Amino acid sequence: AVATFNRKYKSFKDARDYVRTLGLKSAEEWLLFCKGLMPEKGTLPEDIPAGPRAKYLKSGWKGFPDWLGTGRSD
Repeated sequence: AVATFNRKYKSFKDARDYVRTLGLKSAEEWLLFCKGLMPEKGTLPEDIPAGPRAKYLKSGWKGFPDWLGTGRSD
């Protein structure tokens, strides 16, 4: 296992593109997915952060509606 602060994450765009393929509808669903409570969606890849806001705040983060591709407020 690699410590979180030493991990190499995907670029914001690549991570967001992947996350949008999951079809998650809310920040709450994102948290469930990250905790492994949505096994039908698979598991969170090591190169995508569970806390995307902190990682991508200065590189494109606009909120969960943008991250998930829902186009609505959570």
